[in-house]
Amino acid sequence: MKALSWTCKTFGVALALALLAGCVAGTPAPYYSVTSAPSQVGPSGGAPLMVGLQDRFYIVRIDDRTPFGLQNLPQSQNLLYEKGYDLVRREREADFGLNISFFATARDNPEARAGNVVGGALLGAATGAIIGGALGSPGQGAAIGAGSGAALGLVAPADAAMVRVDISTQSFRDGTASSSSALVDLANVPPYDVQRVVDMQVSRMLQSLPPVR
Repeated sequence: MKALSWTCKTFGVALALALLAGCVAGTPAPYYSVTSAPSQVGPSGGAPLMVGLQDRFYIVRIDDRTPFGLQNLPQSQNLLYEKGYDLVRREREADFGLNISFFATARDNPEARAGNVVGGALLGAATGAIIGGALGSPGQGAAIGAGSGAALGLVAPADAAMVRVDISTQSFRDGTASSSSALVDLANVPPYDVQRVVDMQVSRMLQSLPPVR
């Protein structure tokens, strides 16, 4: 009976540690940040965008080289509509072309790496306690498991996803051209919210376009 009671207690502690590990390594609250891409300046991510003075109709080309499916940009399209620009399907009907490209990239995320180490240590301790409890030495098993888990957590992938946004305009009327770039840090953005976040950033970058007169 004592052995059974000890096993149940050990399992309970291990389960609590495992749940705590999951909380530590869980996804933080949605948040994103933007930095200007190299050699670009501007408050909204990159240099301001421009079109010709008489330009109104545009054609858009989206090149999405990410796994996020960024072909649909409703907020950005709505912004252009409110400024007086009209989307057309054929280049011969357009006054200017709008090119939007997305590129997936990554950076090392120290916060995620620290979470991996702590989570790995807790999960390793939980597993070690179970194994050690079965062998009559739960404390030693937990210590060994914690060390091994922390080591595995240290080398586990800890990259933060980023998306580079490149936007360029080309006027077919007077040859006016402009470009702007920004890096969107998605470290704390859940996958379901990536499309909306990137759309928001594109909208911010298009904000510099003048309203149609």
